[in-house]
Amino acid sequence: MHVLMTQPLADQPGADVTVLTVDYPPSGSTPPHEHPGHTYAYVLEGAVISQLDDQPPQTYMTGQMWSEAPHQHHMVSKNASATAPAKLLVFMIAPHGQKLTEFLPAK
Repeated sequence: MHVLMTQPLADQPGADVTVLTVDYPPSGSTPPHEHPGHTYAYVLEGAVISQLDDQPPQTYMTGQMWSEAPHQHHMVSKNASATAPAKLLVFMIAPHGQKLTEFLPAK
């Protein structure tokens, strides 16, 4: 994860917008997690498999995006390819000072 920018939202005191990139190497993944605020993910490169809560996994290709509600469980987030990298551009609107990602306890 590489944070590109964080700044307060002028019309929402106590909230920040953060813009970041997430790079997945071939077969790379992130453990199950949640975010404290609204999250919008856009696939810049490659393809990413994402599963929210108990919904079926979806594959998002370059140019596609999804959103997550605050504290929604992101159960699967992984590169769909074993040979090519994938990259996301992520916008988060979250309470000021909160950790942007909390990993979920193992089941």
